[in-house]
Amino acid sequence: MISLAGVAIYLFGNKKDNIDPMNIILADGLKKEFNIAQDLAVYQIPVKATGYMSGELADNLKSIDFNTDKNSQIFNLMNQLYNETDFEKIISTIILILKQINQ
Repeated sequence: MISLAGVAIYLFGNKKDNIDPMNIILADGLKKEFNIAQDLAVYQIPVKATGYMSGELADNLKSIDFNTDKNSQIFNLMNQLYNETDFEKIISTIILILKQINQ
């Protein structure tokens, strides 16, 4: 399915530990999906505010300037999304990013 997508949006990325179901751990499957999407050049939007693996993916993507030109509108929006914690603003920023991608 990822190969058919142009964009992947990542939220949360946690799961129950198989050894101790009361323990919540990072979802390694989300990281695998991220790597697959990266190999397929799918545009990736991890939402840092949801935490867990999505937060780590957002940190990793920010460290490489979100794979975009620093002077682009998408870079500015991704940076805004990275720092946002208000979910209404997160949704509106994601919509703006998707509009920019589709231009």
